[in-house]
Amino acid sequence: MRATLAVIGLCIGLAVTRAEAQGTPRIQFDMTVYDFGTTGGVPLVAGTFLFRNTGDGILKVDKPKPACGCTVASVKPDTLKPGEKGELVFTLTLPNIHGHISKTITVPSNDPTNANVVLTVQLDNKPRYELTAAGVALGDVREGTMASGSVDLKRMDGGKLSIDRAAGGGSLTVLVERIDDVTARLNIKLPVSGPPRRFAESVWVYATDETDAIAAVTVYGRVVGDLGVNPEALSWGITDPSNWPPSIDATTRRVSITSTRKDPPLEISDLTCDVKELKVELVSVEKGKSYAIVASLPQPPKGTVQGSISFNTNDPAQSHVVVPVIITVSGHD
Repeated sequence: MRATLAVIGLCIGLAVTRAEAQGTPRIQFDMTVYDFGTTGGVPLVAGTFLFRNTGDGILKVDKPKPACGCTVASVKPDTLKPGEKGELVFTLTLPNIHGHISKTITVPSNDPTNANVVLTVQLDNKPRYELTAAGVALGDVREGTMASGSVDLKRMDGGKLSIDRAAGGGSLTVLVERIDDVTARLNIKLPVSGPPRRFAESVWVYATDETDAIAAVTVYGRVVGDLGVNPEALSWGITDPSNWPPSIDATTRRVSITSTRKDPPLEISDLTCDVKELKVELVSVEKGKSYAIVASLPQPPKGTVQGSISFNTNDPAQSHVVVPVIITVSGHD
């Protein structure tokens, strides 16, 4: 009799387990919007969303997907039996801007009716300090010159702005100019040297009554020489390889190469391309001053490929030029 009851109990247990495995999971959050209200003077905020498996099957929650890099989120546990509870913990690093901030976190799961729950974190940010711009664009600057720009910093909580120092990376120099009791102007200078390239440097501002930097400014631009290459990279996006090309124009890209030097005339040699599907040709537009590289793609590659087009010039500052190439084919990494 006992053996019979044990067998019956085992069967019931197996039936319950099988029912759970074959049941339908349901994910339900206690709320989908986390509103911090008005905040200020803090570098980040953190919170927790609670959720529960209200279905009758095993719920499996995948890694959360924040909409931007300023948000970090994780769930525990990621597997829940019917009736079990879990939590999603998040942190949001606040930008140094004034106004309403709203960020989303997508939570994938095996809930067949709600496979991607979108959570929202929002607040009205009133930082203690505010920049008129997060970055200073110096534009195209020539080697051997002095580039300059400025940005204003203002204290927003009614206190007096007292800057201890402003430090720049690399060879940047920063002069702090007092505008009034709550505002200062950061005058930034950068001596430009080196080969043609894009650059980005940072400036950190420190106040006398703060331990950490109260603001960070990105200073960016491009060092240009006598040789201009436009665009600096080539790309193709192919959504339907079986219907290529959709038009003749879609197969072709052009790279313009110009020189502002009159003597010696511009010379280009050794044009090569390491993407086998791509055909390249050098065309003289104005001999000694302007050329074009015509790149054509008669047949798409089987998958996404990256490579480059390269050539040599008689410009001592840019004797070897590389133009990156990427061909993205949908459905392939």
